[in-house]
Amino acid sequence: MNPKAKRLVNLAVSHYLASRDFNGYLVPEKSPERLRSLLWPLLEHEILAARFGDLDINPHIRPFSDPPPDVQLKMLTESNLDLVVVYPTKKELAKHVNPANYSGRPFTLELAKGNGQLDFRCFDLSVLEFYRNDPRYYYKVGDVFGALFASDDARGLSESDRVFLQTFGFGYDKDLNRAVVVFLRYLKGLTPEHQQIWNSKLLNGSFFIHPDYYNSSIRGMWGTHIPILDASLRNCFT
Repeated sequence: MNPKAKRLVNLAVSHYLASRDFNGYLVPEKSPERLRSLLWPLLEHEILAARFGDLDINPHIRPFSDPPPDVQLKMLTESNLDLVVVYPTKKELAKHVNPANYSGRPFTLELAKGNGQLDFRCFDLSVLEFYRNDPRYYYKVGDVFGALFASDDARGLSESDRVFLQTFGFGYDKDLNRAVVVFLRYLKGLTPEHQQIWNSKLLNGSFFIHPDYYNSSIRGMWGTHIPILDASLRNCFT
């Protein structure tokens, strides 16, 4: 690896691990020819991953785990390279991430290792009981998604229990068994104590996200349907 490439890799790693939300490093090189020459071997050998301002909605965050090298090289060829943000890959981060630095924070560790902000994890439904049964938490849930956080006047709650989960949804396995779905970016915001609670309810296996939650959270498309019970109640009061 030539010195310029090595320096770029080091900058990408240090910026990614030091940033609050595991952000990418904006490449200062502006010459398209030099930039392609610099990045090609780094992408090809899965040392860095890249996102491009003209091809990605927000290149400064890693929404999902990186696409394979051939897809990235195609994007490198097609992009105008006006804005390029690079990320250390899982392969490269394995050399730098010390799990001990993320003790008690398993979901933060997953992001540090290179997983995407919108990669999701699934949990047993019982994980919600802790919050639903405690009046000091604001807990709201529907058929598709919900939210929870400590109430402003929650007396007696320690700082470690003052959690905020902006959104969670639901998913299903092939047998339509229901599970709670949360994106890693929101799990990261839980305190270490509550990351451990959620981690104890983690489910393995293959799940798919409820289509309405996927469309609203990932695609920015809001559904036009409401649960039948909600519709019935609205009709009663109109």
